[in-house]
Parts: sequence; structure tokens; C-alpha cells
Amino acid sequence: MAACHRCGTPFAASGKPSRQDACPKCNAWLRSCRNCEFYSPKHKNDCLEPQAEPITDKDAANFCELYSPNKRTGTAAPASKQAAEDPFDALFKK
Repeated sequence: MAACHRCGTPFAASGKPSRQDACPKCNAWLRSCRNCEFYSPKHKNDCLEPQAEPITDKDAANFCELYSPNKRTGTAAPASKQAAEDPFDALFKK
């Protein structure tokens, strides 16, 4: 199951979402570079596919033919600074 890149809400990945589909929880575009399994900031044009067209706004909906919903889990940022610090504190504080 694919998940929203912004909030982590799962969405059905049977086929590709349309350009108008948005996350029901945070309203982020589902068919965007950041929600694609080929998105990789470490590569040229932030994409693992070398023949992909360069897209400047990685959060915006796009028409990329190579788009495939990400299957990664845990890609969303923590909801708050405290949510990110709690696991760290549990590991290193007595």
C-alpha cells in the first residue's frame, strides 16, 4: 500500500492516481514527484529514472508518464518536533 509523502496516510495504489487526486487527510497531491517510488534527491533531477523529464516543483501534481506510487512506509515527516525528539530521548537519556 502506498502512503502520502507528507502525512503518511495510506492510499490505494491499484493503478496510478489521477493528476487531480489528493490525500484525504492533508490535501497533498498524490501524483507528485515526492510521492513517486523513483523520487531520490541524491540523483540528477531528483529521479532514479534517467529519461524522466525535469520537474521543478516536486510537490505539485504532474503528468510524468514514469510515475509509480511509492510503496515505502515511514516517509512522512514527524507531526511535531516533540514527536521526533521522543524516540531520541528514550534511547539516550537515563
